[in-house]
Amino acid sequence: MTLPATASPTDARAANSDGDVAGRSYQRTTGVLMTSITRMLRTYFDRRARSVRLTRSQWLAMNRLSLQRGITAGKLAELMEVEHITASRLIGNLEAMGWVVRRPDPADRRQRLVHLTEAGLPILEQINQLGMDTEEKMFADLSPAELRELSRLLDKVHATISRMIGEEKD
Repeated sequence: MTLPATASPTDARAANSDGDVAGRSYQRTTGVLMTSITRMLRTYFDRRARSVRLTRSQWLAMNRLSLQRGITAGKLAELMEVEHITASRLIGNLEAMGWVVRRPDPADRRQRLVHLTEAGLPILEQINQLGMDTEEKMFADLSPAELRELSRLLDKVHATISRMIGEEKD
């Protein structure tokens, strides 16, 4: 690849016509593969979740609410890693379906706590089962040892990225 006279040495590492970046095909980098897997998994899950009338975001909200009884919209947003307004909209939609309810916080009447309702529990069970079925199919071709190793490696990558994010906040 011939660089223009004004190009810097790092431009030589830019993608060439074959998609090669620094000697690695961009199509085959681990990060791109992880992103592709995540996108395909989301697509597959979303298609199946339509039968339950629930979006992935709504499922995540209900899942978080099932783990902690009565939390604020702000805390839910934090747990879901979304903006407060996004969590508030999700809560509103779930409340309209009767799957969550907002009640005054007994310790602070200015706050409202979000709770999963009895009507929401069967929906959560259905979508959780769908998630387990999806995982079972996704990992069907891996041996138990391979799955343990994959989990170990992904935990390691997750911890590294968490540290990287923490360093950015400092």
